[in-house]
Amino acid sequence: MKYKRVKGTRDILPDEWLIKDYIEGVVKETAYAFGYREITTPILEDTGLFIHSVGDSSDIVTKEMYTLQDKGGRDLVMIPEGTAGVCRAYLENKMTVWPKPVKLFYLQRLFRYERPQKGRYREFSQFGVECFGSKNPLADAEIISLANTILKNLKFDSLELHINSLGCPTCRKDYREALVTHFSENKQHLCEDCQDRLSKNPLRILDCKVRSCRPYIDDTPKMKDYLCEECKTHFNQVLELLASMDISFVVDDKLVRGLDYYSRTVFEIISKDLGAQGTVLGGGRYDGLIHRELDGPETPSMGFAMGIERITMLLQNKVEELDLRNPNPDIYISNFGGETAMLSLKIAQDLRQNGVKVWVDLESKGMKKVFDLAEKRKASYLLVLGEDELKTGKCSIRRLSDRTDFNVELQKISLFFDKE
Repeated sequence: MKYKRVKGTRDILPDEWLIKDYIEGVVKETAYAFGYREITTPILEDTGLFIHSVGDSSDIVTKEMYTLQDKGGRDLVMIPEGTAGVCRAYLENKMTVWPKPVKLFYLQRLFRYERPQKGRYREFSQFGVECFGSKNPLADAEIISLANTILKNLKFDSLELHINSLGCPTCRKDYREALVTHFSENKQHLCEDCQDRLSKNPLRILDCKVRSCRPYIDDTPKMKDYLCEECKTHFNQVLELLASMDISFVVDDKLVRGLDYYSRTVFEIISKDLGAQGTVLGGGRYDGLIHRELDGPETPSMGFAMGIERITMLLQNKVEELDLRNPNPDIYISNFGGETAMLSLKIAQDLRQNGVKVWVDLESKGMKKVFDLAEKRKASYLLVLGEDELKTGKCSIRRLSDRTDFNVELQKISLFFDKE
């Protein structure tokens, strides 16, 4: 074989696409029920958009972006995450004048150069929502409720919501200083990345998965002890709202998420079936991103995203519980070539216009293999068109489940399926 797929990418075969199609249908319908509308942004964006929004100290910017320069000398990136592009579209398309809040969702292909692992690839699909224009704790609670509802609608049960507050820039400044003091005492024991993060963004150390760093992360100061009164009130109200909706949660002091733009509420939903890398959905509030980093107006915002591949993997063992689209043909039409082949295409066209799924025997195999082929295609009915059918204008349609034959006029085949 001359060529193989690029490392970190994958072929999505038809059976898996049935699950992905189901997931996309569920997430879209649930998002619509919460008042969200769909948006799609380009796969290529200006590299500066992500350096300024995601943060130049984040793993995405420092390690994971696929960058290129086009023939005009422009520095471009294949989008590694969805929020920055949606924020850019929000500003560029003057959605700032729309009634607030503006609720958007997307289903996008994203690209990150990272080590492939279980359920995580370098090219992947992501569903995300963004809510622009509300700083009310109700927005936080509703978005978490949307995330929770989506996963419930997808038949999940072994999931756990983790939530934390990162405060605002004012109170986070004091917390940052406390972290620097704490980690500086053990700097030599931290991994190389965390030593670099200590000067750039010490909160990112809390998100480190390197085992040698964990003992020095476990006893760090807690953000909740540094929250200003306004941030503390906001967070407590979010927790009260979640409790009022019977959404259980764990307050996780070490949860910071991986992007620099988050403030106040951050959350993740974790699957116990995925081990250490068990996050299937995560997000939070990013009140300062549009104003401070993208030169837009003050726009309190919140959102979340989830990887479709991970969700697909988790649903592989629940296929029987899912309402998957049935791709199998309602009827398999065989023929003997010539006029019978032309007639089979005409009948198939009429049936398809009435919503019947039809598989036409394009090779005109005739009777010898037709029953076996129809059953392999998992067709419900079989119709064999030969010279007799052309002469009489009638045919026999066999229901394969019980081998029952129905005599039907060729002109009334569509009516037969209406009755069935």
